[in-house]
Order: sequence, then C-alpha cells, then structure tokens
Amino acid sequence: MKQASNYLITREYETEKGRSANIFQDNAGLLAGATCGAGLGAILSSSIGYSETFLLSAVFFLVYLAVIYFLPPWQQLAGRSLEKENRQQVSVRAVIRLLFSREMLFFILVTGIPLNIGVMLCVTLIPAICQANGISSVMLSYCYIANGLAGIYIGPALVTRAKARLGIPASIALAFALTSLGIFILRIPPVMVMIVISSTLPGFLDGFGTSMTTDSFLSLKAVRETVDESTALIFSAVLSYVLLTVAPMVAELLFLPENGAFSPMLLGAVLYAAAAVLVFLSGLRRTGNRS
Repeated sequence: MKQASNYLITREYETEKGRSANIFQDNAGLLAGATCGAGLGAILSSSIGYSETFLLSAVFFLVYLAVIYFLPPWQQLAGRSLEKENRQQVSVRAVIRLLFSREMLFFILVTGIPLNIGVMLCVTLIPAICQANGISSVMLSYCYIANGLAGIYIGPALVTRAKARLGIPASIALAFALTSLGIFILRIPPVMVMIVISSTLPGFLDGFGTSMTTDSFLSLKAVRETVDESTALIFSAVLSYVLLTVAPMVAELLFLPENGAFSPMLLGAVLYAAAAVLVFLSGLRRTGNRS
C-alpha cells in the first residue's frame, strides 16, 4: 500500500513544486491517520472488543484496496511517466555505496537522527515531565491536540511557501531551531504553559520538517544517481523506521537529572541548534557549488 502511495507521489507531478506538494500531503495524511486511528482504535476495542476491531480494520483495508484500484488514473500516469519507467537495475553494491557515501552519512547524522528523535519528543519527553510534576492527563491531551494541530494543519500549510522563499536546507534548519527552542523552554516556569508550547513546536518538525527532509533526501546526488524516486522513498521510510527504534530512548535521556552546570535537556537544545546551523551552512555550500 505504501509503495502504491509512493508511485502516486513520484508520478503525479510536472514540476518539483508538485512533488513537494505530494510529499507534504501524504505526510499530513499519515499524521492525521496516526492521530485519529489510535483514538478510534481505543474506542472501538473498548466498545466492541479486540477481535471485532481487527475484523473492522480488515474491512477498512479492503475498502482502501478498492479505492486505490478504481480512483487513480493508472493508465494516464503510466503514459505520462514512460521515461521514468526506464530504470537501470540497482545492484547491492550500489546500494551499499549509497548508504555509506559521505553525503548519506552526513544526512543521517545531521538531519535524519535529529528529525526522528524530535518527532518522538511529544510522546516520550512531555509525558515524563507531566508525570514528574503531577500534571493531569487532561493537560497531556491538550499537548497532543496542540502537537496535532501544528503537525497536521499549520505545518503542511507552510511547506510550499517556505520552500519557495527559504529553500529546503533553511526550512529544515528553521524546524530544528524551533525544536531547540521547544526543549529549552521546558525549564522555564510556568510548566503547564510551557509544555503546551513545547508540544506545539515539535509538531512543526513533524508536519513541516519531515516533508522538507524527505524532499532533501530525494534531492541528494548520491540518491538520484542510484535509485528512482519511488525506491528512494522506500529507502527514506526504512531509514526513518530504523532511527525511530532508538529515538524514544534518546528522547527520554533528555529528562535525566541535572549533572553539574549543564543538564541533558539543555544539551539537547544546544545540539538541535547546532544541527540547524550545520544544515543551513550545508545548504549555502551546495548553492555556492552550483553557482
């Protein structure tokens, strides 16, 4: 199903602006589905039972398959993308070279890791702070709502404008800078106000930064020379899943007790600010090389 979605994303556009629009719409849909699906699943499982909930999920999958088969104009898409279908075979050696290329390693270290840790902050760091301060679950719900609003609605609305005015690297740097601010203000009272604001800022990272990062990944020279765009999106998703396995653990480390003059939380804010600077400078360097 995801591969079919990737096919639509990488075929149904005529300009790079169209590709960006496809990416952020797909990302916003995933965020909305994850937000609504979890709550809906909890309601259904408590109302009709677990087995019936799985059965209903299967029905939803069948409906999706019918929609994805009849709704998109498959023949038109195939006719418009004949050149894109003429792909070269990708060898295992080429994929290994891609994964360990300097450009890819820099992307993983400076962009991929901060992104995937940042999107987990609202589900790891924020609940830990609420629990430690005796804040009710109602306030935590407000945090999730604020995060969802920023991620699903406000963030995607800024993608096209920000890319046109700032460019991809500067946009990613802005998202990292906002995340740095969101971590830093958690040490500033009043806590109940700051956790809502702090939950909102990583929402921009998810709804705004994720789309820009995906666009940046597809624009990497090493990626463009090795695989087509549909396959590149699969690589990007797999890379995110790998990084997400360690992201909750790293995010929870930010809440460790202070040790000396610098707390882990303050160090995390500094590292996000450093990542923002590095991404911005790499964008300037890339622009300079093209000119």
